[in-house]
Amino acid sequence: MAKITKEARQVLSKVTSLTKKVYVSEYNLAIIHGFLGNEIAAFEWLDRAWWSRDPWLEHLNIDPRLDRLRHYPKFRELARRIGLEVD
Repeated sequence: MAKITKEARQVLSKVTSLTKKVYVSEYNLAIIHGFLGNEIAAFEWLDRAWWSRDPWLEHLNIDPRLDRLRHYPKFRELARRIGLEVD
């Protein structure tokens, strides 16, 4: 797991530097932060994705990469804002 986490941090660093040059989906940045356990940053990026109308948000309720975030009230709040059903 430590190797995967190290690789994820490297990917995050590369992707973050790319945001200065090209468009990178805020949704995808949220996924990386969520995987690393950075829930606050993940929700900040998901909020940015909502503001920028990121089309990936339509997958919010079914994307297994976001499973770590589903139990947070912020997740359900975001799903409601998007207009998705909330359990």
